[in-house]
Amino acid sequence: MERGQERSVSFQGREIAFRLVKSRRRTLALTLDPEEGLVARVPLGASARQVDELVLGKAPWVLKHLERLAQEGLPPPPRVYQDGEVFPYLGQDHALTLLRGRAGGRPRVEPLGGRLLVTLGQDLGPEARLLAVAGAVARWYRRQAGLLLPPRAAHFALALGLASPAVRVRDQKRRWGSCNSRGEIHLNWRLVMASPELMDYVAAHEVCHLVEPNHSPAFWRLLAGLMPDCLERRQRLNQAGPFLRL
Repeated sequence: MERGQERSVSFQGREIAFRLVKSRRRTLALTLDPEEGLVARVPLGASARQVDELVLGKAPWVLKHLERLAQEGLPPPPRVYQDGEVFPYLGQDHALTLLRGRAGGRPRVEPLGGRLLVTLGQDLGPEARLLAVAGAVARWYRRQAGLLLPPRAAHFALALGLASPAVRVRDQKRRWGSCNSRGEIHLNWRLVMASPELMDYVAAHEVCHLVEPNHSPAFWRLLAGLMPDCLERRQRLNQAGPFLRL
C-alpha cells in the first residue's frame, strides 16, 4: 500500500476520511476499494483546496459505495490514530489531537472544541503509540457509554410507567441493543458516537421490548407513542452505522 497523509472532509453532516497520495502524476484521481479504502492521488503541486474539492465533488458516489461495502460485510479502512483523524462523539466530528503530558502519566482523553485530545505521558515509537492511543480512545468511549446510556433507558422506562431496568453496556458486533427475558437491556457502547436522537431511538426501542417482546404491530405502536419519528430515526441509524466504529 502506498503511504500517504490521512485527511477528511465533511459532506452533509457525514465525515469522509481518505488517504492523500502525492506523486509526479499530472491529474487528480479518486479510487475506492475494500482493502485500500478511499485514496486521492494527486500531483505534487496540488493544493489542499483542490484535493478537498475533488473528494466533495464525488461525495455522493463515495458514500453510496461505502454503504454498499458495509452491507456486504466489508469493513471501512482501519483506524490509524494519527493527528487530524476524525472520530464521532454524540453526532459531532472530533479531530484527533495528540499531546505530550507529564512524564509517566496515564493516557488521558478529552473532547474540546471539535477536537478529541489524547495526552500521552511518554514518547513512544509508531507502533507502541498507535496501541496506546487506540486503547485510551476505546476505554474513553466505553466510560462515556456507561455514563450516558443507562439514564436514557431509565427515562423511557419512566415514561411507560416502568421501573428503571438493569442496563449493561456491551461490545456488540451486530446489534445496537437487545433485551433478554430477565428484563435486562444491553446497549452497544458505540451508540455514544451517534447523535443523541439516535441513542434515544435504541434506548426507547429496547425499553419497549420490556412490554412487547416481539416486533409486532403493538410494539411499533408503543414505540411511536414515545417517539413519533421512530421509523425515520431507525433509517438514519442504518445509514450512519458503518461510520460509527473504531
